Amino acid sequence: MNNPLKSILWWLGWIAILTGGAWLRFQDLGIRPFHADEAVNGLKLAELRESGVARYDPLHYHGNTLWLLSNGYLRLHPHADHTNPSESDLRSFSAIAGWMLLLIPLVGWKTFGRTSSLACGLILAGSPALLAINRTYIHESLFILCCIYGIAFMEKAPRSKHPLHWAIAGGVFWGLMASTKESWPLVLLCLGIGHGISRLFLGRNKADSGLKLRTTIRTWTWAISAALLTAIAMYSSWGRHPLGIRDALQTFFIYQNDPGHSKPWYYFLNLLFCSNRLGRWPTAEFLLIPFMIAGCHAMIRNVKREPAHLSWAITSLTLIGIHSMIPYKTPWLVTLPFVGIAFICSTGVKVILASKGFRIPSIVLLIVGSLIWGWAGYRSALLLPDHHSNRHAYSPTSPDVIRLTELIESIASLHPDGRNVPIDVIFPQDSNYWPLPWYLRDYKRAAWRNEIPESHSASIIIAPHDMHLSPKQWPTTDYITEMRGLRPGLILRVMIRRDLWIALMESKELGTDSQDANSEPKQTIRDS
Repeated sequence: MNNPLKSILWWLGWIAILTGGAWLRFQDLGIRPFHADEAVNGLKLAELRESGVARYDPLHYHGNTLWLLSNGYLRLHPHADHTNPSESDLRSFSAIAGWMLLLIPLVGWKTFGRTSSLACGLILAGSPALLAINRTYIHESLFILCCIYGIAFMEKAPRSKHPLHWAIAGGVFWGLMASTKESWPLVLLCLGIGHGISRLFLGRNKADSGLKLRTTIRTWTWAISAALLTAIAMYSSWGRHPLGIRDALQTFFIYQNDPGHSKPWYYFLNLLFCSNRLGRWPTAEFLLIPFMIAGCHAMIRNVKREPAHLSWAITSLTLIGIHSMIPYKTPWLVTLPFVGIAFICSTGVKVILASKGFRIPSIVLLIVGSLIWGWAGYRSALLLPDHHSNRHAYSPTSPDVIRLTELIESIASLHPDGRNVPIDVIFPQDSNYWPLPWYLRDYKRAAWRNEIPESHSASIIIAPHDMHLSPKQWPTTDYITEMRGLRPGLILRVMIRRDLWIALMESKELGTDSQDANSEPKQTIRDS
């Protein structure tokens, strides 16, 4: 691109992509309550902050890297309270990881080509799937960032005058990837499959050169060593908990599938291209299909010149295929292969724009598609982030949880013990009461029970509304009951001691408490 005007337009396009991508990721991060998984990660970070050690659990949760790195990030954050970070503070770590992913096609524009680089950046910046995880404090954003940066550095190594530097950097990122989520072996397996199939295409085309990802044994030795040392440092919590290394290996032998997350094999195809909870309608990603087809064709045709492109495309499609065969599925699992899909589509954009007969229609289609894509990202991230029509809103927490937190805070302000007010949270053995532990973390006398106690003395009792109680199990003191939502399909019964509820109503009548307690009683529970 020697034309100065085209160069200026290209840079203006990238400024718009980076600015818009940042706005979509950082704007109003506290717009919705914490998801259950975010609450778990938030309390794991609090545990690390209190004890100084991140303890890996081989049965539950994921790797330590998210908590260790976000702990350091919050200490450096100029506006965050690292001792008691808010939801927005924690989510901003994922937002940064998501925004840093946009730099890959920009920095690698010589590999992508300027047109493909710009198209890939646009697709990544406005992707509803990526925005959903980039605005959520979970492991996926960091996992994807480390995986893609590792691939990029390992791709750069054989082209550089200093391959060991790039290989070590790539190994460090892959070590971080391995200590972020346990699904890293699947990624490496798919990379190997992509590499092998690409070599078959090279053989068919009688190419003499191997894949760009292939480096010398010495380079790979340094990369693997860097990855192992990094993963060991993370799993052992910087050496403070050596047993974490054993637990990291043990996790592959105790895998348990959660029936609540079991989905049919076509779940990801529906999620990407034709799933809408208001009906079976094409999604914004449906617009990418023509570019995917053109991109795959171009990658096969140009495999001799850029074999790594075809390798990454095959890797992404294989990863979707393997995840589709595994019963456990969440919308977040499709995000890493979607990065590969974005790369395939960006190649297709370049091919279609180069077609002389379709140039004008293609430009019009790209402009209209870009507007639709940007709207889809905005709608998913900011307009309806937890709405039932948003296919990426996976088991969202009800806004009622915020109102419940405000109600408990108001009651605590009237209780003589303040935040030491006794609270009983009663859930059956296998029920998921998250994210309540996060929102009640400052209430030290909150008791978490799987069985109904013989006597009730708590000022506040929280339980599922469909939890059946015999007359003898009702509280021995009059309580006022309110109903609050926790997530779709789960309603909470919130029982407040009558004297506290009356005091709360009186304080509101006097105007001393400005918070809305939604105080109309729906049921009075009397002594049995």
